[in-house]
Amino acid sequence: MHQHPADGIWDSTAPSSPATSTSTLALGDDEIKTIFDAEKPNSISSHDPGFNFSVYSGATPDLSSLRIPLPAEELNPHAMPFVPKIPPKSRCLVRPPPGPMTPPRISRWLRNFNIATKAPIVEDKEVHTLIVVCAEAWDPQPMAELAQEICWRVGEATPEDLEAVLVFMIRLYARFVDMKSQEIGDSYARHVREMLLGTFISAWDAKSNPEAISYTSKPSAVYVKSAVQLARVIGELYARGFVDYMAVTDSLETLVANFVAVEHADAIAAIVQSAGPSYWFNHPDGPAHLHRFTSALTIVAGKLRGEMSVLDTPRSEEQLDGVLSIVDHLCREWSAEMAAACMAIGGTTRPPPSRQHSLGVYSAVNSTTPYVSPGVHMHTAQRLYRRGSY
Repeated sequence: MHQHPADGIWDSTAPSSPATSTSTLALGDDEIKTIFDAEKPNSISSHDPGFNFSVYSGATPDLSSLRIPLPAEELNPHAMPFVPKIPPKSRCLVRPPPGPMTPPRISRWLRNFNIATKAPIVEDKEVHTLIVVCAEAWDPQPMAELAQEICWRVGEATPEDLEAVLVFMIRLYARFVDMKSQEIGDSYARHVREMLLGTFISAWDAKSNPEAISYTSKPSAVYVKSAVQLARVIGELYARGFVDYMAVTDSLETLVANFVAVEHADAIAAIVQSAGPSYWFNHPDGPAHLHRFTSALTIVAGKLRGEMSVLDTPRSEEQLDGVLSIVDHLCREWSAEMAAACMAIGGTTRPPPSRQHSLGVYSAVNSTTPYVSPGVHMHTAQRLYRRGSY
């Protein structure tokens, strides 16, 4: 169905560019090929290796205890420790409908929460943050319930309401600190960050969660819309100082590593646009990090086609190019600005490598390679692939 690169990621007939001719990715050639084969390979079960005894030390397990039944009240001293194998379960990104197993939540703060997270944003709504803060002692359990409500609200909010949700989240942190304590404010921030990022990764990482967005899980349109909106919110919260750069880094890494459909392009565009240039300028690895990201995205996006949709809603080439060109234009613009900034301070290469953990997907680029701006547009790469130039 789809063509694959002949020798490595870049065929010898492909146009050479600074961004691609001297770098490779941690994604192996075979892995990149399988990402885009006709079987839509992010079906986790079909690619899991079978059980292989050779991975163990070679010791033969002692089965003698099985030959003589033990009294029912005695434990088997030779038994292996029990480790429950619970399949990964997606966090509840979409609010479940009320039912016998999911009764409506009743909280003293819920009514004010609902009012405060709807447009318009007016100062009179400050009273609702006060009521929410004063409604509980805010032990871990109610704090976790609040974080879940915020996550649901993020996914279901209309475009008009989303700004109200973001403003409420940030104001509520200040209220917790002012009226309760720094410790409770930090607990609130930690619960919300963990809930949002954990839900995002659970929704998009099909390599570790069979229920994540993929061709095999067949997600609903509402679920995918909520997941893309969550991507935008993570970028927005970074731009507003509520989450650190690693939240954006982890999110982008997850999307690139699982990139198989137009919906992944939507989510990447949402994060890149909402996080803005400050993410790349403030990242410890700066220009080199942007270079690695654009190189990785150029590879996977070059093989994307409009009909590759987990929702079976094909896009025209123009529609797909529109999404990719947004990311491409912004990355090239910020790349040029960072290069100019490096020249202004007397440096012609990227800053020294960060001591922070960098993206695994992007980190295979030679760390000694001087920074250069990307040379192939992502939407141009897509056209080259269709013509067989890749």
